[in-house]
Amino acid sequence: MANLIVNGDAEAGGPGSPDGRVQGSGAVPGWESDGYPLPVIVQYGAVDPRGLPFPEPDEVGPSERGTNFFAGGPGVELAACKQAIMLDGLRDFIRGGTAQYAFSALAGGWGHQDDYAGISLEFIGTDGGEVRFAAHTLRFVKAAERHGRTGLLRRGVTGPVPPWVTYALVGMQFIRKSGVYNDAYVDLVSLEIS
Repeated sequence: MANLIVNGDAEAGGPGSPDGRVQGSGAVPGWESDGYPLPVIVQYGAVDPRGLPFPEPDEVGPSERGTNFFAGGPGVELAACKQAIMLDGLRDFIRGGTAQYAFSALAGGWGHQDDYAGISLEFIGTDGGEVRFAAHTLRFVKAAERHGRTGLLRRGVTGPVPPWVTYALVGMQFIRKSGVYNDAYVDLVSLEIS
C-alpha cells in the first residue's frame, strides 16, 4: 500500500537557499501550522547559519533517504505541523475490521544535543454517535541513542485500525533542548493501511 502522508519525505518544496532553509514563503507543502512556527526543509549535507554541518546522507541511520529532511529551524524552541488524512476511500475496508496500519519515520538530531522530535498519529472517528480517538506516538531519539553522532534512526509502530475511524491526524513537534538552532530532525514519515 502507498504512503498516505503527503510530503512525508520533505522532498516537495525543497530548500531555496545555500544554508538549506525552505523557500522564502515559509510554507511546508502538505503540512499546516499547529499553532507554532513550521519546521524548515533542509538538504542533507547543507551548512546551518552557525556554519555547522547538517547530517550527510550517509550519516547515522538508514540509507534510503532522499535529498531533504525536516528540522526545527533557527531560533525556535518549538516548531510543529500537522496533516489530516481523510480515509473515505478506505472506509468500507476499515469497517470490515481487518485493516492494519504501519506508522514510521526517521528521527534524530545533531551531535551531543538532545533536541528531539515527537511524531504522533491519531485515529479519529465516531462509534455509535460518540466521537472517539486513538493516539500513537513514536519513541523519541535522544543523543545517547545516536552515540553522540549526528543522524537519524528509524522508529515505527504497527497495529489494527479501529473500525470506527474516518480520518487520521499526523503531527510533528520539534523540541529544542540546547543551542540556538532547533536541531530536531525528521524524515520519511509514513502511514500505510493494508
